[in-house]
Amino acid sequence: MGIDVSRDKFVTLNEDHQLRLVTCPDRNPALKKYPDLLTYSVYRRTKDGDKERDGNPFIYALKKTKGFRIRSRELVRFNPSFDAILDKIMERVPCGALVTVPSSYPVAEILARRISRKNGAEIFNGIFKKATVGEVIAGFDQAAVKRQHRAEVKSQLATFAKLDPNELVTLKEMRNKIRPYFNPLSLNTDLLDCLPAENLLLIDDLLSTGTTISNAAKLLKASGFKVAGAICLLSAL
Repeated sequence: MGIDVSRDKFVTLNEDHQLRLVTCPDRNPALKKYPDLLTYSVYRRTKDGDKERDGNPFIYALKKTKGFRIRSRELVRFNPSFDAILDKIMERVPCGALVTVPSSYPVAEILARRISRKNGAEIFNGIFKKATVGEVIAGFDQAAVKRQHRAEVKSQLATFAKLDPNELVTLKEMRNKIRPYFNPLSLNTDLLDCLPAENLLLIDDLLSTGTTISNAAKLLKASGFKVAGAICLLSAL
């Protein structure tokens, strides 16, 4: 089962193919392993479909961005596969506290609520916040940059230097190969006392390079917390 996109950018489920998004339970969840972090995704993204699209008009429609839309009655059609896949994930991960990763639209929070209804886990929003330009520059590690990336990283640092240090950082316009050198998140330390120490599950909307979810895990682990894994709505390509 895949998705179609109409000329006026409405997204619909199509049970006759697996283009753009694979939604059938027998091919999901998608599993991606980053250093010390297992990440499960409910739906598997695919490059099969329109060449000019990167495989995520579904997430654009959920966020109501780039002109994409999805009707409420159409979303209901995804429920059977979504619930079946989520049940499979719940069998593989511990029933831990759910920590959402910030985004421009609360898809992660919505996903966390759906998970919580199944396993009763407590949800923690606001633990992470988007890092400022100043925080990213301060946390940058020049020694970690590979030789082939040095020129592009230097250019990106020069771009950051021209910005207000209090401006929030986004990685969306940054080339994938240099994203891992920049941490787009920081911790809201005022809320950490409320967070359980173990079995934390990170919740995000979309995997791209894994930079955000990996850095989220690193921040928590550096503060003494144990991260059991992560769950995303859509996989990496």
